[in-house]
Amino acid sequence: MGTNAAQPLTVSIVTGVVVHRDAISNVCREQLEAVARHGRLHRRRVDVKAYACYTDVGDSRIVMAADAGAVAADEHFQASDLVLYHFGIYYPLFDSIHLVPRTARTVVTYYGITHPGLLPEKYRESVYKSYRQAANLYAADRILATSRFVAEELDRFGIPAERVTPLPLPVSFERLPDPNRRLPPSDVLRLAYVGRFISSKGVLDLLRAVEAFRWSGCGPVQLDLVGSATFSDQTYLRELQQYARERDLDGILRFHFDVPDAELAEVLLAADALVLPSFHEGFCVPVIEAMACGCFPVCSDAGALPETSGGLGRTFRVGDVDHLAARLRELAAARAQGGYLTDSGFLPRGEWVARARAYSLGFARDRFHERFWAAVLDDLAPPREEVKRYLIEARRQALAGLRPENVAPPPERSLYGRVAEVLAASAAAKVPETLAG
Repeated sequence: MGTNAAQPLTVSIVTGVVVHRDAISNVCREQLEAVARHGRLHRRRVDVKAYACYTDVGDSRIVMAADAGAVAADEHFQASDLVLYHFGIYYPLFDSIHLVPRTARTVVTYYGITHPGLLPEKYRESVYKSYRQAANLYAADRILATSRFVAEELDRFGIPAERVTPLPLPVSFERLPDPNRRLPPSDVLRLAYVGRFISSKGVLDLLRAVEAFRWSGCGPVQLDLVGSATFSDQTYLRELQQYARERDLDGILRFHFDVPDAELAEVLLAADALVLPSFHEGFCVPVIEAMACGCFPVCSDAGALPETSGGLGRTFRVGDVDHLAARLRELAAARAQGGYLTDSGFLPRGEWVARARAYSLGFARDRFHERFWAAVLDDLAPPREEVKRYLIEARRQALAGLRPENVAPPPERSLYGRVAEVLAASAAAKVPETLAG
């Protein structure tokens, strides 16, 4: 099926939150732009709207919704030809997938679920709810997997392989930084970490490894930690700060909270290596962003990290502080020889930068748009307008009980009962013979 340039396209995007410097939020905003750009290129009117439980992004296309019922009752959602969901952790709006118009294509971008054992007890209930809500994936026509690692998880869920399409994530930079702007080499080994401050990211392991390197006699070291103050575990963050004070690391360690993209790029351009000791990753965009800046990635072998680094970084055994410290000593020695020891062998500095730059270009925003169009939009052909109008009206009548102005937002349990009623009413609607065909 080809794109019908004369027919308008209505698209809904549903996610948990849309905020600055958040991985899923960045992808959501990138899909907004990809849909709008596709319409401009094909001279097709596109009406796109995103629903989130919370947003602090100033974009009139993004609105907040109280629950799945509020999303389903919205006229834009009812008129959708395409509904795009984002799922990596439980959020109530994802349950609206059971109320998507039956003429619309339903697509979920799946990021993987962090194992509850990697998180403190207070966060585990949310993860258990996420695994229960993962049943919603069976309602999708197509699932976009961010990596082979995530695709294997979907296979374990029993999702048919033909419904899964690989779609690596894009960098957040509007334009890839110029690695020639990097700071000149110095005697100090300059390290960076980018991500949230939560236990599953293994940041305490990084501090312990840096402390071990500091006393190994391999030279001075500096560590810049970049992350969100809002979306981190405050207890864990205080633990990191206390550890730094007790071990006299304050002089070599700097925290950067909620920085804009330009400042993030400057940190990566100044660093010799990005170190990511995560216990779980479904893709990890900072690895690509670091390589785009000429910053060498040193990461654990957990999840998708070996896949994302593409043989151009250096991995270590997840959770092994001694092995990470040994990798840092190895990094310092290779840097003194004018290159990097990657998982694929030693590369001179200039050759590594050229390869890393070429690799990162495959994750630029334009390339992501092209892959997204091919996976979701290029074969999308909505029904004729008169058929669509009839079905929208039939659905509007079936959904009347879910309108926010008529009823209070239903609790989760009663919502599922209402969903079943609405689905039954929607399935009973018949298209008149004069409109069919």
